[in-house]
Amino acid sequence: MNYELVDDLADVPGNKLIIYVITHRTKDWGEKYVLRRQSPGRNMIYMEREPFAVADSLVEVQAKLPADVVRFAPTVNEDPVVVETWL
Repeated sequence: MNYELVDDLADVPGNKLIIYVITHRTKDWGEKYVLRRQSPGRNMIYMEREPFAVADSLVEVQAKLPADVVRFAPTVNEDPVVVETWL
C-alpha cells in the first residue's frame, strides 16, 4: 500500500474514516509509543506528517484516543512495530 503524508487529515477530500495506529520501537521514535492518525483513500493511505501523540507508555498514549473508538489487535501480517489499531 502507498502512503501519502499530509499536514491534516481534515484537508483530504472525502475523508470520513480515521484510523488510529499505535507503534512502538520505530527507527525514528525508539522506545516511545507513537499514536498516528491515518485515513484510507483510493489506492493509498493518507497519514498525518506529525504524530497525534507520543508517550513513554502504552497506557499514556491510549489516554489520548477518542472515547468512541474500538481496538483491533495486530494481525500476523502487520509490521512488528504496530501495537494496536483503533477505529
